Amino acid sequence: MLIDSPYTKIKQSQDVLLNVGYDYEGKVLRRTMSKQMYRANSTMVGFLDRIDRVVYELIECVKRIKTFANPALDKNERRII
Repeated sequence: MLIDSPYTKIKQSQDVLLNVGYDYEGKVLRRTMSKQMYRANSTMVGFLDRIDRVVYELIECVKRIKTFANPALDKNERRII
């Protein structure tokens, strides 16, 4: 289906998504690293926050690739990711 297709909105309104996943934006490194790393100094916290954004984008890219490689899903699907 095309991205701007009028049928996309109709199909999406009928979907029932119960398991949409966990919103972990900005929480990847805080949940996986030691708390002492974030207490070190403000420079370290700023650096880790920037790295956290990069890690989040890498994870999202992998999820998009997995959606694109799945033949059962529409290639323009963005709500399942």
